[in-house]
Formats: sequence, C-alpha cells, structure tokens
Amino acid sequence: MENTSESQTIIEISPDFLRELSSTEEEQRSAGASGGAQPKGISIAIGTLTTVNSLSARTVAVLLRYLVGRKRPPRGAVTVLGHDLGSISKREILKLRRRLGVVGGEFDLISDLNVAQNLALPCMVRNLGRKQTQLRIERISEALHLEALLDEPVAQLGSTERRVTLIARALTHDPELLILEAPLSGLDSRWSAVIVEYFKRLTITGSTALFFHEYTGAFQSGAFQSGASKVEVPKSDSTPREGAPEKEVDSSGFDRGAFGKNVSE
Repeated sequence: MENTSESQTIIEISPDFLRELSSTEEEQRSAGASGGAQPKGISIAIGTLTTVNSLSARTVAVLLRYLVGRKRPPRGAVTVLGHDLGSISKREILKLRRRLGVVGGEFDLISDLNVAQNLALPCMVRNLGRKQTQLRIERISEALHLEALLDEPVAQLGSTERRVTLIARALTHDPELLILEAPLSGLDSRWSAVIVEYFKRLTITGSTALFFHEYTGAFQSGAFQSGASKVEVPKSDSTPREGAPEKEVDSSGFDRGAFGKNVSE
C-alpha cells in the first residue's frame, strides 16, 4: 500500500480529459461551440467529502468506469490513489480496486445471495479471513441498522433496504476511497442522517469520499461542512439520476464465481 499524507491528492482528473469526455457525450455543444464555460479538472484531497453535481448521468457512468480501471484513459489524464490509470498494469488495477468502495453505475448487489453474503464479498477478496469478515459485517450492519436483514435474501429487499445494503457493502472493507453516485437517492431523512454521519466519521480517520449527483438535503443543510469541499463543473443539460439500476452483476467488480452462495458461512 502506498503512503498517504495530509496533503496527498487522492483523485486527479485533468481538464482536457474531462472536456473530451463531455464532448463525446455531446454535453458541451453550447459551451464548446459558443465559447462558453469549459469543464474544470477535478482534484480531491485525502480526508474530504466532495460533491460533483454538474456532470450528466451519462458522463458519470463513463467516468466511473475509468475511475475503477474498467476503461483506460490517456496517460496522465486520471490519477487515483497515486496510480496513473493510463499506464497502470492489470495486476495493479486489481490491487487498486481492493482499496475502493463503489456505489453506482453497473455496480449492484447479487440477488441470489443474502445481505450478509453480499457484505462479505469485498472482505473475502482482500483475504481478511472468516473471523475478521464477520466482525466487519457486524460493525457496519450495526452502524447502518441492518442487523435484522443480514439473513434476508437480497431479491426480497425493498428499494430502500437495497440502497442501504449497497452503501454498507461499499464500506465493509474500510476502503481508502469511496466513489458514490447518488448514494442517498430515495432514502428518507432518517436513513440519510445515519449514513451522512457515518461518512463524516470516516473522513476523520483519513478516508475520502467522492459523490456524484447527490442533491439531497443532507448536503444543502450543511451536514458535510466539516472537512468538506465542493468541485464545480459547468452545468450540462442533463437531469440527475433518480437511483442506481438494478442489474444482475457483481457490484464490487469482483469475480462472483470465486465465492459461491455461502460466502459468509
């Protein structure tokens, strides 16, 4: 694991790459053609909660794939946790993903596993062992009030329960960097307050969170003022996403076949 310091930048996205990414989605037609505002780069420091609300859902979906190493950007365009994603090896990408927690895009729960088994996946990929995995599941489920749902099949969860479980799984393995698309979407104020408070505590320990399309009152009310920052990118002509798609894929980017159905037993 690479050393981190108070001044370290966790994510760097160059202005040129962000401009190119937006233009390929035809989001900068007016800005690019008429001399309007151009996208700024994104730079995020360790231990901060950062919101980026001005990119379209389509651009965020593509950007997420770059940030987790699913697509390769030009050299020098995107840096995550000290790695240039344009030159990183496949082996290092796998190591990098173990340091991330992701909610959004193509990342979803595995419906034929229960809640505890879904929460166990990131821990097992990191070879934390059964005892340590169980302790982490107990800790995050208690913090996010999921104890009563641990044995519940994911396919039987309501939309709110699925959303909270997605967030919990992104947190179970204590990631250094969280990348979340509208994580509080569809949650009521009670759930939002619990999760926001947990995110705030994480930054005290040096974790970092990047939020896309988080328009909830939790941000507007100043709940994130402590240690928070906000990156502004010129507004596109899109509307915010209402929630994550429910797809039958492994939401952590892991090889589901490595675990089977009883991963937490």
